[in-house]
Amino acid sequence: MANLDISCPPHHGMTELDKSVFQRTLPVLAVRVPAPKIVEFKKANEMKKHLVDLPNIRGVEPDPDNPANRLVLLSKAEDALPPETRQYISDNGLGITNFDIKLNYDYWSTSDIIQSVLPQELVENGAPASFTTTGHIAHFNLRDEYLPYKHLIGKIVLDKNKNIRTVVNKINTIDDHDSEFR
Repeated sequence: MANLDISCPPHHGMTELDKSVFQRTLPVLAVRVPAPKIVEFKKANEMKKHLVDLPNIRGVEPDPDNPANRLVLLSKAEDALPPETRQYISDNGLGITNFDIKLNYDYWSTSDIIQSVLPQELVENGAPASFTTTGHIAHFNLRDEYLPYKHLIGKIVLDKNKNIRTVVNKINTIDDHDSEFR
């Protein structure tokens, strides 16, 4: 539990986008704390280094067993906590419980999902992750090896970027002010 794996699960070679396969459950420990004591509990020196600190993940969740309490998520197993932290939890918490952090398709970035679905040999060479936008249009310069996946890449970009309505791929070099898109 010391290192929580938040990486996007690999689904290399996917040809049709299936959001339901992008799931990951992170089992963590949580301390039950009365809601009014949350700020004090989280700021305690004994606790600071042992709290879940992940991007886009709340470190405090409602307690399903008692609405007056909250669950403060820990990043380490109980036996990995120093004695002073275990003592602080014992003195100030209402017990330790298990909690599952659930990650899904919406958690990961466009780049994470694209790298997860492309074949491994293409990802090793660097997956297409950047594009330029002009208004609501995303503009890619895909290399030939990514062309079989252009529809999948486009679907992911459209889905993950709500301001994008059109995805295009440049197919020729620009030698004047007219570009050819396909």
